[in-house]
Amino acid sequence: INAEYGLASSLAEEKHEENESCELIDRNWNWRADEYRFSPTRAKQMPGYVGSNAMDALSMALHCAWTSTSLPEAMLNIANRRGDADTTAAICGQIVGAMYGYDAIPADWLARVYHWDPHKLLLLRASRLYDREHDDEEEDFTTSETEDEKQRAVRSDDDDDDDDFEETDDEATVEVKRAVTDDGVEFFSVEPVVCQHVVDIADDIAEEPVDSKLFEKRPLQCSKCDLELDEQWYCINCHQLRCGRYHNGHAAEHFEESKHSIAISFGDLSAWCFECDAYVHGGSLDNIVNQLRSIKFKEEN
Repeated sequence: INAEYGLASSLAEEKHEENESCELIDRNWNWRADEYRFSPTRAKQMPGYVGSNAMDALSMALHCAWTSTSLPEAMLNIANRRGDADTTAAICGQIVGAMYGYDAIPADWLARVYHWDPHKLLLLRASRLYDREHDDEEEDFTTSETEDEKQRAVRSDDDDDDDDFEETDDEATVEVKRAVTDDGVEFFSVEPVVCQHVVDIADDIAEEPVDSKLFEKRPLQCSKCDLELDEQWYCINCHQLRCGRYHNGHAAEHFEESKHSIAISFGDLSAWCFECDAYVHGGSLDNIVNQLRSIKFKEEN
């Protein structure tokens, strides 16, 4: 029994040429078993990241879906196993989502997602993927969208209690692009935009060199809560480092207090406009991003 057959059939591997150097206890893919656990060796080697192995992630996702009787039960089951929980839970979520449907997702869970996705781009992508899968007619997928599709990306068709997104002259239109790879895999991306707040970056801010001393001590530290994490957000106006919305949300809080619209993530060097609720780029902002890139990767200017 090899790995692929074992995973598909919920079986442990048997000794063969390809796994001679492995302990069979680490090649157990019997995810239907009530006592199923992650590979003990990999769990010991990387306790905070177990499940990052593709076989481990899929088998544990199948186990939690198989041994649970509802979508919330399965999701809490897999998330509380820790390790690489964002990956394993994402896989399990797709499985139990297909099993139980959208209505099985607790309302308070959806409310928390929509808090960070007020324009419901996630629903838009899911709807398009579903339509693509169930469309009998061939479509010509390109990297551009019609104007109507762009408008759908920033407005929800749902008649719920969420505030409608109204575009003004100062707000950027969120653009979702759709493309297809050479082997037929369709994907979506949210493109950064040039908003008015990027255009209006003052000359003194654009021309002032970024102080590399702010980034000497690693991990970086949030100036509000002292959270140590390299994925801090750098305010281009006052140079404070603040933690993101998935931690204590002090970057967003800083915007509410100061109205400094634009911050740059030191984690992935993306720039975000809090006023427009969008990823942004262009103009003198790119110069600041490039300075941070040089600091992060210790490049010569």
